[in-house]
Amino acid sequence: MQILRITLLGLPLLFGCATGYHEDWLPQETLAKIDPTLNFDHLKDAPESHEGKTLVLGGEILEAKRMKEYTRLVILQLPLDNDYEPVTDRMKSQGRFVALERDFLDPAIVPAGTRVTIVGSVSGSLTEPLDEMEYTYPTIAIDHLKTWPKAHDYPYGPYSYRYRPYWYGPYFWDPYYFGPYGRPYYFW
Repeated sequence: MQILRITLLGLPLLFGCATGYHEDWLPQETLAKIDPTLNFDHLKDAPESHEGKTLVLGGEILEAKRMKEYTRLVILQLPLDNDYEPVTDRMKSQGRFVALERDFLDPAIVPAGTRVTIVGSVSGSLTEPLDEMEYTYPTIAIDHLKTWPKAHDYPYGPYSYRYRPYWYGPYFWDPYYFGPYGRPYYFW
């Protein structure tokens, strides 16, 4: 009986940990509007045929510019993980898109290099020169914008730096290296 009681008390904690991080910043009614079948490949091929549909896209801001009626963000598309956070590997990008924010958004808040996740509706496309060619950017009207902290490129993953000390040495790994007054024990 005691084991059953402990198990029943622990289930809400288990399911609480299993929920996605995106539920903290994305309202449930917005999640219900998202078309799960629409991805960046479909959008890039025919943006006009998906006009008005809501989707989630992520990436890294290449340029932010304030215009008269909106703020224009040129974003390098990056795939999203399970929490809707963009990956840091730019080689996985499938292209670029333009996101438009009607409310005031200061470009200084979202400088180049900021990773973002955008929930918005497809509003068409825009063709502009990119280097020496014409490039067609799918355009998204922003409903929700989430910025992510800068990820560091470490060989063992983007967040592994949290678990490593900044100092290295043969004795620092020993839990008994420092004495009671913060000075190192010397064993010789």
